[in-house]
Amino acid sequence: GADSNNSNLKNNYEEVKLWSYETENFAKTGLQFCGLMMGDHSKCGINTMFNTGTIVGVSANIFGSGFPRNFVPSFSWGGASGFTTYITLGIWLFTYDPFTNFDGEKIFLRPLGTEGQTGGYEGRKEYGTMAMCIPFGVGIKYCVNKKVNISFEVTQRFTTTDYLDDVSTTYAPKDPYFPDGPNGPSTAYLLQDRSYEIDPNNMLSSVPNRQRGWSKQKDQYIIAELGISFNIGSYICPTSN
Repeated sequence: GADSNNSNLKNNYEEVKLWSYETENFAKTGLQFCGLMMGDHSKCGINTMFNTGTIVGVSANIFGSGFPRNFVPSFSWGGASGFTTYITLGIWLFTYDPFTNFDGEKIFLRPLGTEGQTGGYEGRKEYGTMAMCIPFGVGIKYCVNKKVNISFEVTQRFTTTDYLDDVSTTYAPKDPYFPDGPNGPSTAYLLQDRSYEIDPNNMLSSVPNRQRGWSKQKDQYIIAELGISFNIGSYICPTSN
C-alpha cells in the first residue's frame, strides 16, 4: 500500500533477530541492519508500518492500525491485532445412538429396527453405533496476547453412516415385521412412520417400499463454533520479545 514503510535498525542498536521456520522461534542474525522479508503474493494496506526484522509468509493480507507482528504466517488476514485465517481437515471416529421422545419417554431407535432390520427385511441388518467422519472447515483466529486466542470456525463433517437420524432406505411393511402387541401397534411400527399423528388414514408407509430416506448419500452435518485456546508452549506467532 502507499506510504508503507519498514525499519531496518532497532532504536537501541541491538542485533536483529529473525523468525526461524526450522526452530519455530526467533534466532540471532549477527546483523545490525535488517528490514522486511515478505513472501510472494503477500500484500499490505496503506501506511502499514513494519518493525525491524519482520518476516511475512506467502499470500498474507496485512492491514489495520499499529505495527504488525515480527512474524506473520502465510495466509494471514489482518494486522497488529493478530487475525489469522485457517483451514481444518482431518478424520474423526465417533459414536451415535439416535433417539426420540414418545409418550413422554426417551426411546432409542436402533434396537427397534424401524426399517425392518430386526426382521431382516430385504436383507437389512441393525446398524452400528460407531462411524467415521471427515471434517472440512474454515476459521479465523484472533490473538488476544501471546497466551490467549479466540476463534470462530465453520466445519462440515462428512460421515460414513446414513443412520445418524435412524432414516436411510424405505418403509418396511407392517406384516410380518411389526406385529401388534397386547395394547395395539408396536412402538417400532409407530416410530417408523409418525405421519399417523397427522392423518392416521393416509400414512406414508401404506405405499409399499415408499422412500423414507436416501441411502445413496451418507449423512453430513455442519458445526459452527466459537472457541478460546491457551498457549502453554511455543507458538507459531510470537513477538520478538
